Amino acid sequence: MASGERPAYRSFEELRRDNDSFRKYYQAQELVAVDEFPAFMEAMRTVLPTNFRITGSRQQAVDIREQIMTEFVPYLRSIRIEGVDVEPPHPLAWYPHNFGWQFTIPRIALKKSAELSKFHSFL
Repeated sequence: MASGERPAYRSFEELRRDNDSFRKYYQAQELVAVDEFPAFMEAMRTVLPTNFRITGSRQQAVDIREQIMTEFVPYLRSIRIEGVDVEPPHPLAWYPHNFGWQFTIPRIALKKSAELSKFHSFL
């Protein structure tokens, strides 16, 4: 790879989620019992969804929400990445006025996927 080039994108599922320094640091903290540590580390490897919110104090907040609902949600329903249908983002029930959203796609995939680039740029 030439200087300044980015490595080729790998599937998010291929990424290694293990780091000796990370594991040793948390073992030294003694946050959990020794026999619970493997389950703790497994929980730390859980892929989290992408969450975003619309700033409700902005004058354009309702327009942004409507654009997500009418343009991006239908578009994302038609997308397949690595043979898997993309689940479009959905509003968080507890967040007022549907200004909080959750997307099951991990952040790294949202950033790297050509199919999601329009939505990523919008965010």
